[in-house]
Amino acid sequence: MPVFIGLDVGTQSTKGIAYDASSQKILGRASSAYDILPSNVDGRAEQDTSEWVAAVASVLRDLVCELNLKTPSQGRTASERVLSGLGVSGQQHGMVLLDANCQPLRPAKLWCDVEAVDEAQYVQSIGNGKWDHVVPSFTAPKVLWTTKNEPDVWKRTRWVVLPHDYINLVLRGAQDRGEVEPTTDRGDASGSGLFDVQTNVYCKELAHQIDASGRYAQSLPRILEPLDVCGSLSAQWMENIGLTSGSETETPYIPISVGSGDNMCSALGVGCVEAGSAVLSLGTSGTIFGVSESPRLLQCRRSQTRRENTFP
Repeated sequence: MPVFIGLDVGTQSTKGIAYDASSQKILGRASSAYDILPSNVDGRAEQDTSEWVAAVASVLRDLVCELNLKTPSQGRTASERVLSGLGVSGQQHGMVLLDANCQPLRPAKLWCDVEAVDEAQYVQSIGNGKWDHVVPSFTAPKVLWTTKNEPDVWKRTRWVVLPHDYINLVLRGAQDRGEVEPTTDRGDASGSGLFDVQTNVYCKELAHQIDASGRYAQSLPRILEPLDVCGSLSAQWMENIGLTSGSETETPYIPISVGSGDNMCSALGVGCVEAGSAVLSLGTSGTIFGVSESPRLLQCRRSQTRRENTFP
């Protein structure tokens, strides 16, 4: 019996569900909470990425144990529940800076971190209207903030990824091997402020305006298609969550989807897939998002042009 686990790495907790593809029913749920790091700095909102990893491990262990999940190579009968794939969504816009070994260099700056107000205004001022959608919540101004305020950290940065991209890397074993290439999807890429939803490519011009050395442009994760697999669950993680004993001669294959940001995935989850449909989400933040057949530019009340995140 194929079972798939979906993870959402949110601002306040990581949630997970186990889904039976045959009966199309949710078999189990688990969650693990954490908090924003305490700070007296105005506008700062950061989290320790190790808390995300610990929460993901806790949720996966709980579901594996509760449902007695097996690997594809262990499942021998039709009634045995086999973990057949994983998918990750996550809080959007956050900045996770990694070194060449995919190790975090500092706490993650979250979507609600607005220290980069000046940097966002600078980006808007140099774009002649092209980059008015770039607000302090987005990743790009946070990178500019880092180059100015933490240059030593920036010099050691190899990859700039978003929260769900980082968890995908961890689950794939990047921190054990180091050679795993970061990936993302168009939805989360659009929340960075660098992705052009009209052309479906990164705006390298803006990346170079933010960092003339070229480091930022070279640090961007590869963009995959919505139905792509970004990798597979590592042997170490299978052992950590109780799927295997560590004595196996071959690592079972459990694919990990490319995933996306939490808003795009929640829209799919509630069936918001037809043009003209919309979802109002009231969580840590309040958001409204909808479906259109082509990218739209939205004129906000504050006279800023925002681009919708896109999950084709």
